[in-house]
Amino acid sequence: MKRKSSARRRKKCRLVDLVENHGPVHRVLQEHMGMTADDIPPVERQKSRSAMYKLVTAAAYSIINYCANDVSYSKCEGCLLDEPAQLAHECLTWPSAFYEENLKHVCCNLNMGPVLYVITAVGISMNIFSMNQNHIVALANLVEDIRSAPKPCEHLRATFQKCHEPYVKLVEKFLHNTFQNRMSLTTFL
Repeated sequence: MKRKSSARRRKKCRLVDLVENHGPVHRVLQEHMGMTADDIPPVERQKSRSAMYKLVTAAAYSIINYCANDVSYSKCEGCLLDEPAQLAHECLTWPSAFYEENLKHVCCNLNMGPVLYVITAVGISMNIFSMNQNHIVALANLVEDIRSAPKPCEHLRATFQKCHEPYVKLVEKFLHNTFQNRMSLTTFL
């Protein structure tokens, strides 16, 4: 019995030691994610709540866009085989309705747990994390608005126009560095 409690204590101490030895949690997370302070846009402390809304929008856009592209990619034999000839890529001739349906499929099946994980990790690394129920509702509404739009692709583009571009780049860098090309549709769908 003593061994288990001392092992637990050691695990807790390691986390505490990590933070104590490397500084504030947001810096430790930045380092873990392969980000530098230059990657993180500066945010005034008073504006952290509005920055979180921007981050929620940027994360939703980045993840939905990634998943929709991956769904389309997985249905094209030329993409799957990495064919150099454009004629081998049937995806180039698919109608826009095909992409609209893929986007609706992604929005209907999006698993919010991993999306919230991404928002939380990036928010902490930016030292702006202040998520509350309103942020989660805004995320759900954004996904539902894209899904129910008559032209989801246009709505996703309009969402991108609302995004703060440095936040989109930060989320995409987080996704790339964290999942190290192991990210698949099963992560989010």
